[in-house]
Amino acid sequence: MVIFYSKSIRFLNIHLPWLLVMVLIALQSHISGDNMGSSLRYSDKFTHFLVFGLLTWLITRAVFKGENTFIQQNYFWFVLTVLAVFAIIDEMHQYFTPGRASEILDWLADMSGAVVFLFIYKWRYRI
Repeated sequence: MVIFYSKSIRFLNIHLPWLLVMVLIALQSHISGDNMGSSLRYSDKFTHFLVFGLLTWLITRAVFKGENTFIQQNYFWFVLTVLAVFAIIDEMHQYFTPGRASEILDWLADMSGAVVFLFIYKWRYRI
């Protein structure tokens, strides 16, 4: 029982942060465009950049706290693939949400944040 508890706590410590951010992104994407406040032109791209940068940081952190050496050795492409697929799914979700639009520029902002934060993580931890 103690081993299961210890493994569960370790799993939550590693994976819960990035999973929660993904859930929050999905929930925010489900808000109707009619309920969203107006913003400056392209200011949402900066938000996409930062949120996906944070998500990149959390997923990369999880990869290196985990025990899968293959994923650790290929972390850059693994993280980019996970985020690219998630960003596409998020944009498709917004396409079907009333008052929202799916934009390639949003996806590009997401991926730009991912790439920049991957390089910052690499530089910060000397990977």
